[in-house]
Amino acid sequence: MDINRITNNIVNSKDIKEALEDLREYYLEDVSITAKAIYDEHLKAGFTEEQAFDIAKSYTLEFCSLEWIE
Repeated sequence: MDINRITNNIVNSKDIKEALEDLREYYLEDVSITAKAIYDEHLKAGFTEEQAFDIAKSYTLEFCSLEWIE
């Protein structure tokens, strides 16, 4: 393995670590609060717990996948 590849691996590892820290700090709390609100409102609207959970889960997965695309 050459020095350039080793250097790139180190830089990429640090970028991934920083991205995950940013995700945790800036997004996950907001996403979980929003998902909980979605869940609660669907329960109030008459959905079953399983349906409300599936809807909140779908929101969370969709939101997180969109964040990675941008």
